[in-house]
Amino acid sequence: MSNEEQKNKSRGNWITVLIVLFILTILAVIALPEFLRLRPYQGAEARQNLKAVYSAYQIYHSENNSYPTEPIIQIASDTYSCLQAADWAPTGRLRYNYECMDTVVYWPGWEIGRKPQLIHCPGAVTGATKESFTVAACTNMEIDDKLYYDVWTIDENKNLRNISQSNFRNLKLREKYNLWSHGLLSFTQFLKLI
Repeated sequence: MSNEEQKNKSRGNWITVLIVLFILTILAVIALPEFLRLRPYQGAEARQNLKAVYSAYQIYHSENNSYPTEPIIQIASDTYSCLQAADWAPTGRLRYNYECMDTVVYWPGWEIGRKPQLIHCPGAVTGATKESFTVAACTNMEIDDKLYYDVWTIDENKNLRNISQSNFRNLKLREKYNLWSHGLLSFTQFLKLI
C-alpha cells in the first residue's frame, strides 16, 4: 500500500470517528434532559420558603415565649393557621404544600380555592411545643410513570432536611451525568447505569 493510500485511509478513519462523536453529542444533547428530567429544581422553593418560616417562627417565639402549638389559633375574633399566626404566607406560584401541626395550610392553588393535592406530607411529622417545632413542605411528581414525593422539613434548630426518597433517583442520575461529563465514565457506561 502506498503512502498516499495510507493517508487517505487514516483521514477516512478520523472522519468516521468525528462523525460518530458528532452523532453521540447530538444524541446526548437530545436524550440527557429526558433522562435527567431537567427542569427548574423545585426543591429551591421549599428550601427558601422553609427558611422564611423558620425566621417567622423565631420572631413569634421571641414575642410569645412559645411556638404556635395548634393547627388553628384563635386571636380575638380572628382565626389563623399555625403559619399565619407566625405571620408567614407564601408569595408567588406554589409547587409545594406547606404543613404545620400535621395540617396542610398552603398548597398550589390555595388562593383561588383549589383543593390540596396532598392532605399530609408523606413521612413528615410536623408539630410544635413551646420550645420546638417542625414544619414541612412537600409535593408529588411523576417520574417514569411512578409517583414520588419530595418532602422537606425544618425545625427550631434550623435543620433543613430532605426526608424523601423521591430525589434519590434524580440525584443518582445527576451524579452519573457529572461523572460522564467530566470524562470519568463513558457514555455507554452511563447509559447502562440508568
